[in-house]
Amino acid sequence: MQNDDIVPCWAVAVVLSAGCLFWVGVGAFLASRYKRATPGKALVVWGKRSFSFAVVGGRFVYPVIEHYARLPLDGLHVDLHLVSVRTADGADMTIEAEARVKIEPSEGMLGAAAEHLLGKTKDEIAVLAGAVIERGCRQAVRYLSAAEASDDEAAVATKAGELSEPELTAVGLVVVGTTVRSVSVA
Repeated sequence: MQNDDIVPCWAVAVVLSAGCLFWVGVGAFLASRYKRATPGKALVVWGKRSFSFAVVGGRFVYPVIEHYARLPLDGLHVDLHLVSVRTADGADMTIEAEARVKIEPSEGMLGAAAEHLLGKTKDEIAVLAGAVIERGCRQAVRYLSAAEASDDEAAVATKAGELSEPELTAVGLVVVGTTVRSVSVA
């Protein structure tokens, strides 16, 4: 047996090191594609198929085929200042109100929220919700007299939340609460 037929030790070490580095790289790449739903946010994954969601835990996101984003599930505070709200008796009212909305973490609501709200900031979502709730407040007061609206602020808040609910549900939001702080004749 000659020395020329034996593979040098350094060549074996290089091949084994390269193989180990390759498999460590593949493992690191696969591990980096596992995405988790963080607290207060839902993981939304979309791609070739359709949307899928994870509120707890996570899932593997296939490279190139799928993409992901996170939707905030914590509540948003919306302040409203409505001027020139017309009542049933023709009086103009000024209403100070606040509302709290959030994305409901159910499958259907997450689908609607992903379709309409994905890529929007919390401020943009609050502006959208504020516009819808403002319409609800205006509609609620439209059927009341100025005296009724001033005397029963809780009823105005409840009715405004009820009138806003269908439109907010269509975009994946729910009203947690609506409060009318003050109602005054303008």
